[in-house]
Parts: sequence; C-alpha cells; structure tokens
Amino acid sequence: MVDAERLERLWAAFSGVQRPAGLALAPHQCDECDMVRRLLELHTNRTLPIKTLNWLHDSLPLLGPEGLRYWLPAYIAAAYTDPDFRGVDLLIFHLGPSAKELGEQYWRERLAVFDAPQREQVLGFVDWFATNDEDASGYEAEIARARALWGRAD
Repeated sequence: MVDAERLERLWAAFSGVQRPAGLALAPHQCDECDMVRRLLELHTNRTLPIKTLNWLHDSLPLLGPEGLRYWLPAYIAAAYTDPDFRGVDLLIFHLGPSAKELGEQYWRERLAVFDAPQREQVLGFVDWFATNDEDASGYEAEIARARALWGRAD
C-alpha cells in the first residue's frame, strides 16, 4: 500500500488526459479489442472496478497510445492499493519492453504521448515496485529497462 500523497501525485499528472473512445482507445479491430473497448467505455480511469481491471490485466498491449496514456494510471493505482490486483507482473513487463520492441513504431508512438510529469509517475511506480514488491527480484531486467525508458527526458 502507498500513502495518499503518492496517489494524488499520480492522478494529478494524468488529470488533463482526455478519455479516448472507439479506435483511439484500442485501434485493432478484432473480437478481443472490441471487448476491451466495450468494457472500458463503461467507466473512467478512476471508476474502473477491480473486477474489470483484473479481467483486463493483460490488455495494456491492445490499447492505442492515447488509450494507454488514459488507462495506465488506473493500473498503477490498483497495483499501489489493491492486493487483489492480478496484473502487477504484466504491468512491469509492459513498462520495460525489450530493446527490439523499442525500435518498433508501436513503442515510439506510445511513448510520444506521455509528458515529463507522467513519465515521472510511471518511473516512480517502477521504483516503488522494485523496493516494495516481494516478487520484484524476478523482474530485474524489466525494472532496469523500464527505469531507462521512463526516466528519459522528453
């Protein structure tokens, strides 16, 4: 669990992000992405129930750049506050892509939408995970990659 101030900083950094809809949320057109869009369009990033978030714990790669920017704080807040959140490991894995993945347009487009305060909050989460999660020792490579990636200046 984290203190309220950390959560306030997280939400403040993402407060101006507009909620994307339709293909801006999840651009691929398939049954799985259709389901993700339908489920997420029922909520805001601050009202997403943990049951739905757990159902979508592995859906971050399906989100478009604006979808990731809008929904990522919900995943981070759940990791901070809810011991029943099932997606912490996949969240860390997603935040620390391999060097090969980083060369792809997919990641260049995703990272381009995050501003410095938002990147700082993502990096803060990675640092928190590295020092507070009992499973962090199994994710050293992902943690190192995420720190390098999200710690970069704009």
